[in-house]
Amino acid sequence: MTFLKRYYVQHLCTLLTVITLVDPSPCNPGFYVLKGECEGCPAGFSCLGGMSEPDPCGPGNFSAPLATNCSIANDGFYSPGTTKHHNATQQYPCPSGFECKADRSSAPPRGCSDPKPCPAGTWSPLHVAECLLCQGGTYCPGTSKHYNATEALECPAGFWCTQQDGNGTIKGCSKPLPCAPGTYSGPASEACLICSDGFWSPGTDSKRNATEALECPPGYSCIRNDPATGQATGCARPHPCGPNQYSEKCAMYCSKCGPGTSSPGTSPGHPSTSCTPDAISLIGPGSEGIVAADS
Repeated sequence: MTFLKRYYVQHLCTLLTVITLVDPSPCNPGFYVLKGECEGCPAGFSCLGGMSEPDPCGPGNFSAPLATNCSIANDGFYSPGTTKHHNATQQYPCPSGFECKADRSSAPPRGCSDPKPCPAGTWSPLHVAECLLCQGGTYCPGTSKHYNATEALECPAGFWCTQQDGNGTIKGCSKPLPCAPGTYSGPASEACLICSDGFWSPGTDSKRNATEALECPPGYSCIRNDPATGQATGCARPHPCGPNQYSEKCAMYCSKCGPGTSSPGTSPGHPSTSCTPDAISLIGPGSEGIVAADS
């Protein structure tokens, strides 16, 4: 071999060696280098190109095969991210009773990684970014260990369910409130109703639900307004008629007995429903005080 041929062969081998060591044709985006060869990026990972190993998708993200970047889980969906035992190959629908909302204000933006339970006063169907407030006349205990708030429940009769708290803040009702004495309610009520004059209600307690206004019984009176304050509170307990008073059912006030009649008033087991004529003493000449009833 001549000197010129040996020179070209030596330099050609050196050039090929340098090219092989410096850049063995890098992998395209969506692939990574494995044992000197390009392998497709698996689902649940991202590969920008020329990487020696795939980059796992973080919490709130997922990816399909050959992905250059992981995708953010949409609102109403979640992804736990790729872990040792799970590849984040897809996003999952947010279950009923939970909310899943992406945090797009963070850097970088992150999807939901773990569904959040609906708090008391709210509920949710499937695929929801934020739990819904219970409307008036319904209540929601919220999602707990033993219960998923998948719907708003109807407020039972004898109770009331309002969206507002004592300060007027819209929160949603988490627990039905019992009707107070003097009030009652039907199902799906936002507020209890005050009994009208001539009716009463003991309110809801452990023994009964105040589902209707009760007729004031004969021998009693039932007034809507509190005599002391004048405020409409409803009658919580019928008031018995006093001496020389009587009443029929549904009475607002007891009536006074007329002239020549009287009544002992209402006592336990003996309602005063009418007045009886008074007894008259007939005392004449030679009599000894004969007492007779006026007929």
